[in-house]
Amino acid sequence: PIFSKHCDHNVSVSKILKETSNHRMEVIHGDVLDFNLQSLLSMDYKTEWKDRLPNIHIIGNLPFSVSTPLIIQWLRSMSKMSGAWSYGRTPCTLTFQKEVAERIIAPPKSEYRCRLSVMCQYLCDTKLKFTIPGKAFVPPPEVDVGVVKFVPLKEPLIHQPFALVEKVCRHLFNTPNKYFIRGVRSLFPVERDDLSSQIMEMCGLNPQMRAFELSVQEIGQICDAYAKIVEKEPEILTYDVRDNRKVPRWKNTEIVTSDIEAKILNGSLEAEETESEQYANFNNSK
Repeated sequence: PIFSKHCDHNVSVSKILKETSNHRMEVIHGDVLDFNLQSLLSMDYKTEWKDRLPNIHIIGNLPFSVSTPLIIQWLRSMSKMSGAWSYGRTPCTLTFQKEVAERIIAPPKSEYRCRLSVMCQYLCDTKLKFTIPGKAFVPPPEVDVGVVKFVPLKEPLIHQPFALVEKVCRHLFNTPNKYFIRGVRSLFPVERDDLSSQIMEMCGLNPQMRAFELSVQEIGQICDAYAKIVEKEPEILTYDVRDNRKVPRWKNTEIVTSDIEAKILNGSLEAEETESEQYANFNNSK
């Protein structure tokens, strides 16, 4: 079966799509950000994560306004093997504004290298399949469109909770052209510079490298080092440099870690309770 999710409630378009597919396509109207893909799929499609890809393929011509929040949401689901990814390594082929597509696939040292590059590449094999000129669309956008294919990796390149990886990447790429030590320092209160020194010692990376020069594996080393510090001092996880205040010595770490989760994605998406639980139980998972 073929399912099509549309936010456009044009009945004639839906009818044409159904007829063109010989009624094999089911058109569902609504907001894809709120939609549970798992509700469409039968367990007959399920494969083991490290086996062949399931007979499922998500294809989307995405509005530019939702493309980045949506792929972040789906990457989080991939990291937990939930939703459409509870059936196995479900691939996606999606459209993005060309510049966003370039950022998704950007290698280290590329001018397009950013937080999104790392978040996508640590979980997926990403490839820019081709570019579509804007004039091919109706109405035509002012920019060209890149078509990117995502295939989830059998093993993530960074073995840490999704939100922790996102937080570290956000701090590193806040100043991508500065030495990455600057981003590491911003993970901690000013008076705890000893912790950024610990990370640098554990990683053994050149402190004069810039964030955009770091490979996914090198960022993974930073994430691992940060996780070890959080394991010893859980209250450090609650520190947010934007709050410009010291980390309090909280007695109830579980409550605080639940609160910080909402900040980690910088307000772009609603935090999920299960991610908060990952933080609350961080020490127990080690």
